[in-house]
Amino acid sequence: MNKSLCLGSTVFVLLVFLTISISFSSCAQKNNDPMKVTTDTISENDPSLLKAPTAPKGLYPREERQTAPFFELPYAKGGDFTLSDYLGNVILLDFTATWCYWCDQQAPDVNAVVEKYNNQKIKFFAINVREAPEVVLEKYPAGEKTYPILVDVLGDIIPLYDIQGFPTFVLIDLQGRIAYKQSGYDQNFTEKMSEMIDYLLLERN
Repeated sequence: MNKSLCLGSTVFVLLVFLTISISFSSCAQKNNDPMKVTTDTISENDPSLLKAPTAPKGLYPREERQTAPFFELPYAKGGDFTLSDYLGNVILLDFTATWCYWCDQQAPDVNAVVEKYNNQKIKFFAINVREAPEVVLEKYPAGEKTYPILVDVLGDIIPLYDIQGFPTFVLIDLQGRIAYKQSGYDQNFTEKMSEMIDYLLLERN
């Protein structure tokens, strides 16, 4: 009778041990479940968790940007331009003159950027300063480069944007704030301006 009781106890202990072993093994397999890995992978690639792109060098920090002074000017071919009409787009202003040598040298790079961002939320305008429309049209009969030309005959816009020479490019963000300013010719214009435009197009505030 004692032997039977002892044998029964031994069997019971073995059953308990096997049950614990099976449960432990099952938990281990569950932790290695490939579906768990897939879920983690999706979570890590969730766009909401991705870091914001680094701002390009030279771009003004958002908290330091000033609202671009609004203005109205005539187009070289006639009609009126109002900057506020284009709020909600990235805007590139090209301050220029028909006699400006370095403006002509920079023109192919500007045209490359214009072509690259065709049909996107960016607008390009040249502002020809202190020359009559007739002078502008003599060089640009269509009244545009590869983008419209505005005419600031008296140079009224110069002090608003603190223009010191030509070419000068002013980049305005989606909220109508000055985000970048380039004075003079830059051999890396296409690359630098593309980086800034790409960044600004992704901004929301």
